[in-house]
Amino acid sequence: MTGFPAPKYHGERVEVEYTDNKCAFFNGIQIRSVQTPGQDSCAFYELPECEGPAVIRTGNTPDFPFSIRSFVCHKRR
Repeated sequence: MTGFPAPKYHGERVEVEYTDNKCAFFNGIQIRSVQTPGQDSCAFYELPECEGPAVIRTGNTPDFPFSIRSFVCHKRR
């Protein structure tokens, strides 16, 4: 899945806005799919120019089009 309407991510880590029993939600970055585990409606994505994967599932609201379970971005050099 690609093409989320979000600006390019330039920070060093993802800030979590809030969490529920499955995922932590945040907004405003573009992601691309790298793997789909096929459970919990979650998929593995990575952020552009960042190292390491994130566990994300897609959502249906415009404010939170996707959710992240856990992720720390270290900017690539």
